[in-house]
Amino acid sequence: MVGSQERGFPLISRAGIGYIVVQMIPLFMRLLVEIAKAIYMNVIDVFYIIIIY
Repeated sequence: MVGSQERGFPLISRAGIGYIVVQMIPLFMRLLVEIAKAIYMNVIDVFYIIIIY
């Protein structure tokens, strides 16, 4: 992109941000799984308490 500095820099910076986001997706997925596990375990505990009492 010779002569198009005003278009080139935003394109490169967006590509860099996109790369970082893609690299962080596994972290977000693990976090989401752990949150879902915690919610599921709390629901099961409440369900058992309701059945027992």
